[in-house]
Amino acid sequence: MPKWEIVFEPRVDLRSRGLLDLIVEVEAFKRSVLKIPLPPKFREKIDKINIIRQIRGTTGIEGNTLDEKRIETVMTEASDQTMSALSIEEREVLNAEKVHRFITEHAKKNASGLITEEMVKTIHALTTDSCDYKN
Repeated sequence: MPKWEIVFEPRVDLRSRGLLDLIVEVEAFKRSVLKIPLPPKFREKIDKINIIRQIRGTTGIEGNTLDEKRIETVMTEASDQTMSALSIEEREVLNAEKVHRFITEHAKKNASGLITEEMVKTIHALTTDSCDYKN
């Protein structure tokens, strides 16, 4: 099975004094923020907001028009038993949530971060589950 190596190499000239100063400032803020303890309930709330926004962005790229409030409603009120009663946009939301959970669990179990062909196939199957896309 072929393995793919993905390398991110930004092409930024760090000799530019203004840019370097900004990068140092961002790094200092990041380190400060990471030291702030978050109460569990607040962390859960932030995580939920971020997941909803990720799902909105991911499904929005494909043309899904549901807003964050509707996405939250679908995530909290819909279930697999009601998939056939949901619109395709609502099914896409639930599928994106499944993909998010799958990737989160995969990352916990696989520190290497290796992306395999089987993983891509699983993500594709989760993404398109119960969605009869034409063509």
